[in-house]
Amino acid sequence: MIPIELTLKGIYSYQQQQTIDFTRLAEGRLFGIFGPVGCGKSTILEAITLALYNQAERLGGRGEKGENRNYNLMNLKSNELLVRFVFRAGKNFQEEYLAEVQGKRHRKNFASVGQYSRRLFKKAAGEWQPVETPMEEILGLSYENFRRTVIIPQGQFQEFLQLTPTLRTQMMKELFQLERFDLQQQTKRLQEKNDAAIQRFSGQLLEVEFASAELLAEKESALKKLRRGLKQEEKNLRRKEKEEKTLHALKEQFQKIEQLQAELKNMASQEEEFRRRESRLADYLQCRAEFKGLLERAEETARRIEEVEAELQEKSAARAGLQARLAGEEERFQTLKSAFRERETLKQKAAELSRVIQIRELEGEISGLFARLESEKQGGAEIQRRIETLKEEIEGWSRLLEKRRKELPDRQALAEMQHWFSMEAYLREGLETREREGEQLRREREKIEKRKQALLDSPELQESLPAGTKWLTPMERALPPPALLPILDRAQQQLEQEIREQEHAIEHLQLQAGMETLAEQLEEGQPCPVCGAREHPAKFKPRNLAAQLRKIQQKKETLQTQAKTITALRQSLGALQGEYNTREQAWEDFLKTREAERRKLEAHRGSFRWENFSPDGREALEEAQRQAEAAGQEIAALEEQRSRGEAQLEALRREKETAQQQLLEAERDYSAKQAARQLLIEQLQLLNYETYRETAPAELAAEAERLLAAYAQSESDYQQCEAQLAAARKELDTLAGRIETIEKNLQNYRRQQASLDGELREKIAQSTFPDVAAVQEILGLELDAAAEKSQIEEFFRKLHGAGAQLQQLQQLQQETAGRQHDEAAYRQLLKEIEELKTAASLAQRQIGGLEAEISKLKQALHSKTELQQRLAELQKRAENLGVLSSLFRGNGFVNYVSAVFLKNLCNAANQRFQLLTRRQLRLEVTEDNAFQVRDFLNGGQARSVKTLSGGQTFQAALCLALALADNVQQLSPAGQNFFFLDEGFGALDRESLRIVFDTLQSLRRERRIVGVISHVEEMQQEIDVYLKIRNDEEKGSLIAASWE
Repeated sequence: MIPIELTLKGIYSYQQQQTIDFTRLAEGRLFGIFGPVGCGKSTILEAITLALYNQAERLGGRGEKGENRNYNLMNLKSNELLVRFVFRAGKNFQEEYLAEVQGKRHRKNFASVGQYSRRLFKKAAGEWQPVETPMEEILGLSYENFRRTVIIPQGQFQEFLQLTPTLRTQMMKELFQLERFDLQQQTKRLQEKNDAAIQRFSGQLLEVEFASAELLAEKESALKKLRRGLKQEEKNLRRKEKEEKTLHALKEQFQKIEQLQAELKNMASQEEEFRRRESRLADYLQCRAEFKGLLERAEETARRIEEVEAELQEKSAARAGLQARLAGEEERFQTLKSAFRERETLKQKAAELSRVIQIRELEGEISGLFARLESEKQGGAEIQRRIETLKEEIEGWSRLLEKRRKELPDRQALAEMQHWFSMEAYLREGLETREREGEQLRREREKIEKRKQALLDSPELQESLPAGTKWLTPMERALPPPALLPILDRAQQQLEQEIREQEHAIEHLQLQAGMETLAEQLEEGQPCPVCGAREHPAKFKPRNLAAQLRKIQQKKETLQTQAKTITALRQSLGALQGEYNTREQAWEDFLKTREAERRKLEAHRGSFRWENFSPDGREALEEAQRQAEAAGQEIAALEEQRSRGEAQLEALRREKETAQQQLLEAERDYSAKQAARQLLIEQLQLLNYETYRETAPAELAAEAERLLAAYAQSESDYQQCEAQLAAARKELDTLAGRIETIEKNLQNYRRQQASLDGELREKIAQSTFPDVAAVQEILGLELDAAAEKSQIEEFFRKLHGAGAQLQQLQQLQQETAGRQHDEAAYRQLLKEIEELKTAASLAQRQIGGLEAEISKLKQALHSKTELQQRLAELQKRAENLGVLSSLFRGNGFVNYVSAVFLKNLCNAANQRFQLLTRRQLRLEVTEDNAFQVRDFLNGGQARSVKTLSGGQTFQAALCLALALADNVQQLSPAGQNFFFLDEGFGALDRESLRIVFDTLQSLRRERRIVGVISHVEEMQQEIDVYLKIRNDEEKGSLIAASWE
């Protein structure tokens, strides 16, 4: 994540809107944010985490919920909070995002601050588009790890160093996605899958366990036997079927003869019936052609005459009734017509009654308005009295406020004195810290001296020296280790010279011992091995050589022991020399630093310039500050009281204006109502108002409604009667016309009926039928002529073909002469054929079953082999998975990988930590993933990190944080990253501060952007690009950039 711009308003100490341009700050890759304590430096980091994660560190993340948290976030002098943070993220930081938080204070309830709105945008095509992507996904970090590796809040810098091993391991898992090494569940799933496969294959193997080569051979032998039997049965079946075909043909011939004889007999019996049907069909066709249409027209004419006569009778009766009703309607119409002409009088009376009601209502409103006018006048007078009283109170508060402001002490001078005393305490604390360090150095020097004396007085060294020997003088023993080393070298050289002399003496004695041996071996007359003489007058006579040799060897061994002891002592003193030199250099640095800080403290005390105060009287300053704070609170209370009074005065003035406006409106309404009442009285013509003055408005309204109803009813009845009368007259005219039409139609139908009757009688006379009834009887048959004709023709065609069939019968009788059909023999043959077919079918099914069994058996044998092989592989895999499961159980592998990551992180941190501590300390990771320190000033022994001093703890935490950020950066695809450190650096001495600053400066070369928040002056002097924060009493926190 790379910040681009941050806008603040109304959060904590920021009242006015302030904007930070991080692009200018990031150009130098190292920048600072400086200012006194409480000016709002850390708020910048909290604003960033609030925009990104909705977290506020000072309020416990999301610990305070709802309005309480929102109220505490917002500046007490602000009514609106705004945080807008623009940053880049993603691969190579190519994606630009905008995170925004907004909120407002309730207008009427100061302590009520509603829910803040949070929005996230992503720039696309030059425009901000809203997105819903979680911030953890965008940055790849949770809030907890973000504040451990990117933005480290104040007081949380040492968190990673002081975490418990369990929490530190969990953090390593989250930061480096070590969950991917948690293979326990994957292994478990593989085991379950493998076990399921073993069970499945074992079950499948049980299913094919029956298969064997012997069973296969047995089945194949039975198959061959069945095939031979089937072949013989099929041969017998073909012979029987051929014989059956011959007998079946003979049977069909005899059946044909019988069938032909039966058909011929049946047709002869039906011939007479079909002749009669043929005659009847001819009569039916003649009647249908000549009489059917004429009869149908006659029947239709008769039906119509009946319908018309019925309609004529109905219409005549309706005309008579309508004429009687029309006479009554005429009489009623005349009565309603008279009432209709007088209806307007009713309407006018109803209207005047409505005006009377309005007059009564206006009189009630006029009475209410009169009372309102009196009330408004009294209320206006009361408001004016309150205004005068409040003006006097505001003038009194203003006079008192002016007096208190003149008495208020100079806050700028108090703030400068506060800063002077804080710097004096800081310098004095630094000097005390130097003294404590000096005391520590003195103790360490004494330890080195004691270790030196212990080496010089070691039992091994004393035992190696002869009794009473003192190889170092008291003055030499007091020398430091570097001065003792030349003395030890000279003593070592002297011992080596003495050892060489003793070795020469031993060689001489050994030569004499050899001569003694030769002398003992010499015999008279025998040649000497050395000179060859045969006479030996003066043989070598030794003088106690063995005792002398033992004495010299003992002395040599003593000298060698002394040399070894001195060599070991020199090595120990050599190792001690490095520590001595380090401590001496540290002592010289301490003396210089202490003197410089002492002079700085004296110079600072000399700069005290405030009268009526003493550089040793901080209590007086605190008392003055308390008085100034109390006076400020009193002034603030007076200002608040005056502001409330002015607001109340303004509200009263507005209330007075409103009351005056309402009074004018009431007076206008009163006059208007009086005029309206008089006008309504003057408009009454038919009614007298005094007559109805005491009548209830409800009764007046009811009377008006009754009159209007009578008016409406009169008009309605007249119009309805008029319409009914017109409709009746029209209906009567229509009926008369209809009756006339019906009578004409009836005459036409009767003439048509007479004509048809004459024509029918004429045709009957000309035909063979006796009368109309006979014709109607024949037509009543309703024959299907086409079907009847077809059946008759079909019968006679068959009858005509009887001769040919008879001839065929005679021929068949000649062909079968002398031959008989034996039905029992034929049935026996069919039974034998069926039995042969059944046997063949059974044999085929048995063969098919055996073939299927053999195929299944062969497949089972093949599957059995494959399953056995596969089961062996799976069982081997189960063993391997069991080994892996034991390795991955209980996050063992993840913890192992986490430990490797932690050790690598520790090694990376040591590259800076050993430089900061001048290689005196080194961080290490224990077997339980806890941190410890290897102290090379104390023989390289290990101790807990909790034993580190405040400055050393800061150094260790800084190195771990930088190493942690380095490792997290490697997970990012981008080439650079951002690191923000909110820490005072007040616990470090000048040299440690210089090393820390050099370390931060070196991060520039690592393509890292580093921001530092501090109040230490030395840090401010070393960083060129920075923001300066100051807290103005009226405007809140203000930001000034170094380039402005």
